[in-house]
Amino acid sequence: MNNKRLLELARRRGQLEERIVAQRMRLAETSLPLQQVAAYADRVVGAARSGLSCLRRYPLLAGLAVGAVFATKPRRIVRWARRGWMTWQLYRSARRWLYNTKLEFPFQTRN
Repeated sequence: MNNKRLLELARRRGQLEERIVAQRMRLAETSLPLQQVAAYADRVVGAARSGLSCLRRYPLLAGLAVGAVFATKPRRIVRWARRGWMTWQLYRSARRWLYNTKLEFPFQTRN
C-alpha cells in the first residue's frame, strides 16, 4: 500500500473512533432513566430476597405473624403496622440526624 492510502485509512479510522465516542456518550445520556429504573428494581428484588431468607431462617416468627393476623381484628393489625412503620421512620431520621451531627448512635459502627 502506498502512503496516501495509509494516511486516508488512518484519517477514516480517527473519524470512526470519534463517532463511536459520541455515540457512546449519547447512549449513556439517553439510557440514564433506564439505569435508574433498573437500579430501583435491583433494590426491590434484593429486599424481597432478603425478606424471604429471613422467613426461611425464622419460620416460627413467620408463623406467629400469620397467626397474629388471623387471631386479631384487621383494624388492630393495621393500627400496629402503622405504629411500627412510624417508629421505624423515626428511628431512621434520628439515625440520619445523629450521623450528620457527628454524634455516635448506639449499635452503629463507623469505618
